[in-house]
Amino acid sequence: MAAAAGFEVFDHTADVGVRAWGPDLAAAFAQAARGLFSLLVPRAAVRETTARAVTVAASDPESLLVAWLDELLFVFETEGLVFARFEVALPTPTTLTATAHGEPFDPARHHGGVVVKAATYHQIAVAAGPPARVQVILDI
Repeated sequence: MAAAAGFEVFDHTADVGVRAWGPDLAAAFAQAARGLFSLLVPRAAVRETTARAVTVAASDPESLLVAWLDELLFVFETEGLVFARFEVALPTPTTLTATAHGEPFDPARHHGGVVVKAATYHQIAVAAGPPARVQVILDI
C-alpha cells in the first residue's frame, strides 16, 4: 500500500517523469515539487535556512501543475535556491500559494543532479482523488 503522501521518479524516453500523490491536491503538488528537487540535488544535503513564497495561477489544474514546477525551476535558476520542503495551498482549483523551504545552492554539497529544463504537458495527469494523484514529464 502506498504511503499517504509521496512521489516516484520514472524514466521516459529522453526525459524523466514524476508521479506524486497525497490526501489532497495541495499535498500531491507539494510531493511533485519534492520529486523535481530530488532530481536537482540530493534532498538530504538541503538545509532549511530560508523560505521563499511562491504564487502561481493558470487556466486549469494541469496548467497549474506545470506553472508551479516551472516557477520553482525559475527560482532555482535565477536566485540559486534549492528546496527540500513545500507548504502548498490551493485556494482555488487554478491558484496555488506556497512556501518553499531550503537554502542557497552550494556546489560543495549540492552535486550530482540532473539538469531539468522545464515541466511539460506530455502525458500530464491531475486527479483530485482522494487520494489525489499527479503526473508530469520533465524535459531534461
